[in-house]
Amino acid sequence: SLSIPPTAPGNNELNSWTQNIVRAVAVGSFYPLFTLLFGIGFAIWMDKSMKKNGGPLRFAWRSFILLLLLCVFYTFIEERNILIRYSILSIPLLLFYKAGIKTLLTAACIFFLVAVFYRPIRMQIDSKKTPQEIAQIKKAREPIDAAWALAEKKKDFWSFSKARFMELPQEIKNMYRHNTLPIMFCLFLTGMICWRRGFFTDMEKYAVFWKKIFWIGLIVGVGGNLLYFVSWALAFKKILKPNWEILSYVEIIADPALTFFYVSLFIMGFQKLKSRGSIFFDALKDTGRIPLTNYFTQCLAMSLIMFPYGLGLDGKVYSQYLVLVAVLIFILQVIFSVFWMKYFLYGPMEWLWRSLTYLKFQPMRCKSSIDLQDKMTRDIQKVT
Repeated sequence: SLSIPPTAPGNNELNSWTQNIVRAVAVGSFYPLFTLLFGIGFAIWMDKSMKKNGGPLRFAWRSFILLLLLCVFYTFIEERNILIRYSILSIPLLLFYKAGIKTLLTAACIFFLVAVFYRPIRMQIDSKKTPQEIAQIKKAREPIDAAWALAEKKKDFWSFSKARFMELPQEIKNMYRHNTLPIMFCLFLTGMICWRRGFFTDMEKYAVFWKKIFWIGLIVGVGGNLLYFVSWALAFKKILKPNWEILSYVEIIADPALTFFYVSLFIMGFQKLKSRGSIFFDALKDTGRIPLTNYFTQCLAMSLIMFPYGLGLDGKVYSQYLVLVAVLIFILQVIFSVFWMKYFLYGPMEWLWRSLTYLKFQPMRCKSSIDLQDKMTRDIQKVT
């Protein structure tokens, strides 16, 4: 969450520039990256573990356990939780359990097209609601809004938790309204394709492919986001008034393309440095092995910084300083991940999710270097 909105009295120009730079560079492209990685993780579990671990029913149970964990997280830590959508969207992936590459690619393209036009379609559907339906929706929100108003007044942890708990059913019920749903499912399917074709496990074989992705991502992803940012800058300086409706379509297409630009850049850099060894890539590898733990701890840290029952800095700190805080938290998480993975097979949240999935405690500590080496050969599986 970026603090001090542009309309606030304390806002300054640097704050607005920082917000829009972050939006262009990170906001729209980082959640697709996280989604892609989860899609790869789901594909790995399907292909390697489905038969020996209980089949589709176990997969559905695993997704349900994730949803339960995220509901607890939503209630007590942070209401802005993208992983709830992941846990629910993972169930339709079962329809593609035995699908071939062509089927997956076709479905991914269809969902990408749906993503481009999803917002106007949904808005058209919403506009058809009768006054009675709108009144019912408002009436259903009254106790929730009252709980949030009380939380803002009392500023204590339990009041906010109660408000979030009351909001949770509405969050799940109205999940279809999120503009990100079609692109998320598209990226889940793309993750399955990447895993089954070996795009990440056999990078040398697909070196030419990743170079093409780099240039496509540079032109479409970087170019599209740069166009959006320049348009915002010209509007901010009152030089021209852009067509935001058209630019919203540009953004929808450019954001996932920027994600793949980052991925290709990372892979090409990894290919060049892997023969010499790289502390940087090794550290990121350990960080990527416990993504759920890092996601939870990052949100916990930011909630304690932003909410009134913590430091209460929401609306009081300029965006440029919050960016520095976020970078610092990430650096600390990288250090923690490197230390943790020296001694343990899983992150705390990954261990909990795995234990609840199989209904028995999983081994946690590395008993020997052999155990650790065995786990490191399956790093990509630790995406989930």
